[in-house]
Amino acid sequence: MATPEQAHCQLGNQPATTPHYLHRVWRAGGSSLVWHEPHRGRQLGESFFSENSQVAQEDKALNDQLGGTNTVYVLLEGISTDAMKNPKTLQAIDALESYLHTRPFVGKTVSIAYFIKRINQAMHGDDPAYYTIPDDPDLVSQYFLLYSISGAPDDFNSYIDYDYRRANLAVYIKTDSSAYVQTLVQEINDFAKTRFDETVQVRVGGSVPQSAALSEVMVRGKLLNIAQIAAVVFVVSALLFRSLVAGALVLLPLLVAVIANFGLMGISGILLNVPTSLTSAMAVGIGADYAIYLIYRLREELATNTDELAAVRRVIMTAGQAVLFVAIAVACGYGVLLLSFGFKIHQWLAILIGSAMLVSAFAALLLIPSLLLTFRPTFMFRKTQ
Repeated sequence: MATPEQAHCQLGNQPATTPHYLHRVWRAGGSSLVWHEPHRGRQLGESFFSENSQVAQEDKALNDQLGGTNTVYVLLEGISTDAMKNPKTLQAIDALESYLHTRPFVGKTVSIAYFIKRINQAMHGDDPAYYTIPDDPDLVSQYFLLYSISGAPDDFNSYIDYDYRRANLAVYIKTDSSAYVQTLVQEINDFAKTRFDETVQVRVGGSVPQSAALSEVMVRGKLLNIAQIAAVVFVVSALLFRSLVAGALVLLPLLVAVIANFGLMGISGILLNVPTSLTSAMAVGIGADYAIYLIYRLREELATNTDELAAVRRVIMTAGQAVLFVAIAVACGYGVLLLSFGFKIHQWLAILIGSAMLVSAFAALLLIPSLLLTFRPTFMFRKTQ
């Protein structure tokens, strides 16, 4: 009969006009949100490294040959001592293991139920028909006593506590996708409700569920930060120019940059996870200075020049060039990170920050002058009027 350590190491082969342009950007951004929902948040291990990198290849080899490099733990807690000696509870654990083996990416499961089944089989001449949990609770207790006499005292420490009140089911999976783990945890909880009675409480933990929870909190928090930063930029700009319209104009290039970033993520297959959500939140603040600078310069030119088109041309040729040069310089600076071959986080940062810089700059240069001349807001044309 295999010891718990041997079982733990077994192989896991178980079973353009501006409105048209904005419309296209908005569609791209919307498509990225749909795209990311099923693929959101691979957080650990190979997901941050190129498929050709050594760490990713070795992780793939381990997942192909063994049970899995990521772990999920299911804690089963009874209300009294010796709760895990109850055959019905052990049979429910065994049923949960069998169910988990039908789920994708689950390579192996190990629990105290496996050892009881193996002892029962060994006590009956290794007859496969006895690879089951016995129905007699006294017989289960005798098996525990028998193994405690012949085995090491700490053999079962990873799977059951001293009072036989709590048991641990280890689940080895071959992916670190937080979206998958969230689904798996929900499936475990749903299955447990149908097989365990009120005397057993089921909890799920482990490194991957913790990362999934961290990813969910961080991504949701960063998306909330986008709205918060946008609100702050709007309020400060509105107070600075004493106009709500001005606040909306300053905010417009930022929104275009964020939507374009999400669209780029959807098109290129970049996942919405902790690093990319942080980058998206940073992108909101990029370009606010471009819009404020252009609006100030336009107001100065319009105050001294009655030829509005000439004023716009002068602003584009002076302040506009400065905006464009700064955006290109910063984008190229981040672009150096593209040379971080094999490490995707740096490449994501280079792509998303660079695109946000350029999009916000071009949005400010194209949209703000045209919108100002079209709608002629009072804060801009008060003196000329």
